[in-house]
Amino acid sequence: MGAGFRKGRAFRLVSLVFAGALIASVLVGAVPALASSSVVVRTIRVGTAPDAVSSDGTHVWVADERGQVSEVSAATGAVIQTISAGDHPVGISTDGTHVWVADNTGNNVTELSESTGAFIREIAIGKFPGNISSDGMHVWVTNAGNNVTELNASTGAVIQTIPMGNGAFDVSSDGTHVWVTNANTVTELNASTGAVIHTIPDSQGPSGVRSDGTDVWLTHPSRSTVSELSASTGAFVRTIPVRGGVVAVSSDGTRVWVTNAGNTVTELSASTGAVIQTIGVGIDPGAISSDGTHVWVTHFSEDTVTEILAGVPAGNIFATTFEHCTTLHVGYNRFVTGTIVHWRVTTNGVGTVASGQFTAIGGGKLGSKTYHFMDIPLGTTLPSDASGIQSHVLYTWADGGRFYATRDPGC
Repeated sequence: MGAGFRKGRAFRLVSLVFAGALIASVLVGAVPALASSSVVVRTIRVGTAPDAVSSDGTHVWVADERGQVSEVSAATGAVIQTISAGDHPVGISTDGTHVWVADNTGNNVTELSESTGAFIREIAIGKFPGNISSDGMHVWVTNAGNNVTELNASTGAVIQTIPMGNGAFDVSSDGTHVWVTNANTVTELNASTGAVIHTIPDSQGPSGVRSDGTDVWLTHPSRSTVSELSASTGAFVRTIPVRGGVVAVSSDGTRVWVTNAGNTVTELSASTGAVIQTIGVGIDPGAISSDGTHVWVTHFSEDTVTEILAGVPAGNIFATTFEHCTTLHVGYNRFVTGTIVHWRVTTNGVGTVASGQFTAIGGGKLGSKTYHFMDIPLGTTLPSDASGIQSHVLYTWADGGRFYATRDPGC
């Protein structure tokens, strides 16, 4: 495993490979935690120059500039089908029933069935439609004429076109409010009527916008920042510097995901705005969509989409042995400092021979050689080689983290 690893004769080690990368050496019979709070799972080849992505948790829909939409299985990452959808689709949104595709040069919106991908209708709309957002009742589309068009999600009928004044860049609806970024302002609309509620000054130059119903997240590419607004009041909550240059944003209500020009994705806490981690995702990350379990990132120049698995419990136990039948030896890394790790020794997986807990020290990332070791007195003597009895150990920690190890007879 690495320098300083103390061998214990009772356990055998194997290497675990996840998403093509070596994550850890773990014990036979063990169920290890993954390396960090969110990890890259795979890279999926899709159509030429993907521009936009939207996921509902079951299907992932990717629009590319050659007029194609790729449907990807959220469970497996397999490309299910490729569907023609206009001349140059640049925006896409799924509400779980319909898939809506904005065709920039065709001046229309294509509606697809979410369950089958079948073409339903093509809707003529304003000049050069760009970004699009559906809340299941209404569909909102930005146009080059400084306005937003509202469609009926059930019929596809155009309800109204709403002037936005100085630009209409991006749009996001949470079913109650609709948020539109303009030059140095953010416009809030009533989702039921389309009426302008208020216009919020934003001198940083907002570009992308996503609302999770509680907070509204704005990107400022020229400042490399993300701002948080309260969805209920429209008030600014905070502005967060994001290293590497901001491209696009998505929020699932728990985490906020930001693509960066530096070939990374930044993960933020939706409740605090704190930076959780920065994840390398490959060249030219662009559009991003989170469904709460997975995060999907387009790569325009590589014709691919990267899948990130969100919310994996942080922490990794890579070694555990019983020393002299009286002491539990543990090797670990990649925990958040202060994490309480509970342990329990059993006989053949039954009962409790000894138990306790320790507080983990942080440090070490994927591929890191930062290791921590500790020896914990058991307060009892385990059966020896001659007994033929196996002693097992189970570790558990916050958010479902767990590690289970079996061993050969003896100590």
